[in-house]
Amino acid sequence: MRSKLALVVPWLVVAAIFAVKQREVSGLKNVNATLEHDLAEARAPKPEDPSITTIAATELQKLKDEHAELIKLRGDVTALRKEKEDWQKQSASLKAAAAAASARKVEAPKEAPQSALDSVLNSAANVKGSVAGNLRRKILNHEPLNETEQALIGNLTAKSAEIEKSPADFAAFQSANIGAFLGWGNGDPRTEQLQQILTRASAAANERGFNYNAPSVNAPAWDEAQKQLDARATGVVKNLLTPEEKALFENSFKGVLGIDFGAGPTTR
Repeated sequence: MRSKLALVVPWLVVAAIFAVKQREVSGLKNVNATLEHDLAEARAPKPEDPSITTIAATELQKLKDEHAELIKLRGDVTALRKEKEDWQKQSASLKAAAAAASARKVEAPKEAPQSALDSVLNSAANVKGSVAGNLRRKILNHEPLNETEQALIGNLTAKSAEIEKSPADFAAFQSANIGAFLGWGNGDPRTEQLQQILTRASAAANERGFNYNAPSVNAPAWDEAQKQLDARATGVVKNLLTPEEKALFENSFKGVLGIDFGAGPTTR
């Protein structure tokens, strides 16, 4: 009996150990299956949160708008910089032209004041015009006028109505006036062109009975036809000028039909 019991007990022990191991293996398999399931879920793509997608799209659009605004601002800055450079160049050109014109001005005659005055007033229309142009340039440059020059302005203004009655005399006076003011030399071919333009315009004014005397005072009373004739003639004259000369001209002459010494841009 004892021998049988001795044989059965070891087998029972082995069976118990085997059962325990089986349960451990089964438990490990369950744990492994759970881990594999969790890993699969972790790797599976998650659906995007709609609110997150909306926020991302809004931020992207905001960045695009800011980039577009930055490009626009850069363009504005470039345009302003170019405008400033152009203005500086034009200002420098005007100063250089005024300085050059001033440097070419005719020296005042060294005769006695009354003799110098009579010499100019008794001279040809183109000589009177040249003197008028040089005086006009001094006025524009704010240079002081001596007693003789002041008297010349008064006398030439008084004689202007008489000069304007003759298209030939007026054209000779006014073309010399403009040429001297702008510093044209004696050989400048534009002087003859200018005289031809002014002769035709003055003749048309006389035929229509237009009186252009003292334009700085009387221009507001001119009728529309009279203003248009002056504007057309002035426009043709401006086409002969360089940009620098045109700027100087517009700062002093109110138009080409009519003699005065007023300074200021064209306002007719």
